[in-house]
Amino acid sequence: MCGRYYFDGDTYRLVRRVIEDCQYDYEEYENDFYPGDNIPVLAVKNGKLTLTPMKWGYSMNNSSKRIINARCETVLEKKMFFQDALTHRCLIPAKGFYEWDSHKHKVSFESQKNRYLLMAGIYRVKENEVTIITMRANSLMKPIHSRMPLMIDEQDIQRWLYDNQYLESLLTSTTDDLNIVSGQIQESLFGDDE
Repeated sequence: MCGRYYFDGDTYRLVRRVIEDCQYDYEEYENDFYPGDNIPVLAVKNGKLTLTPMKWGYSMNNSSKRIINARCETVLEKKMFFQDALTHRCLIPAKGFYEWDSHKHKVSFESQKNRYLLMAGIYRVKENEVTIITMRANSLMKPIHSRMPLMIDEQDIQRWLYDNQYLESLLTSTTDDLNIVSGQIQESLFGDDE
């Protein structure tokens, strides 16, 4: 699950290097993004790779709740996500993201090898809403949470956004490109039986 992430000025400047159009006005004080916020999203608009604001989370009929994540294992099966997964893929740039362990300690994750993360997403055009795709946790993340964002390498931006031929392979890819940058994994004093 990804329920909060952070973005900074350095991330914004790095993303500006790979886009063709910018419709997102970054304010230096913006750091943490929460579900329901307008977040910076890389999407193809009018044939150009564009950084644009979208509301984080798919709205649901007659509810104030939002669907903020879609599982990579079922995104091509669920009616809510299927068409967007085929035609409206995007990337959510981030410096890093947070998860909380079972003891409610916040842990921050960032890339080991890159200066920013590209989290896979899908979006609804009419509603201008985005959801982040998640995958099963890798070995670093498992002690903290069972899910994590699906990350796309910078070299795979074009494949993720444009090429349905690679869609299934990217949805089943794994990454070890994560590092804990703050917080720590808390060990239970009582062992696994408690």
